[in-house]
Amino acid sequence: MYGFENSGNIWSILIGILIAAIIIFLICREFFCWYWKINRIVALMEEQNSLLRQQLSIFISSFSNIDKNFQKIILNENENSQSNELSQSGVNISV
Repeated sequence: MYGFENSGNIWSILIGILIAAIIIFLICREFFCWYWKINRIVALMEEQNSLLRQQLSIFISSFSNIDKNFQKIILNENENSQSNELSQSGVNISV
């Protein structure tokens, strides 16, 4: 009566067009990713991130070693200044 007799046919055509559009999109996406070297750029950035993580771990470990050495120096200076103060006050301490 109003042209709804073939609505099943219309739905199958719409689904076919949708599937074709998705396939065309995926093909174009792969082409443009290849053309602009996006996949290669992503791989290089991931490698760069891993190298930066390695550098950070090395920096943190060296910084903690420096911090330990710095604490030893400060402790030695404090001990020396305390022994100097005691020797100036007339107290003799031999270690």
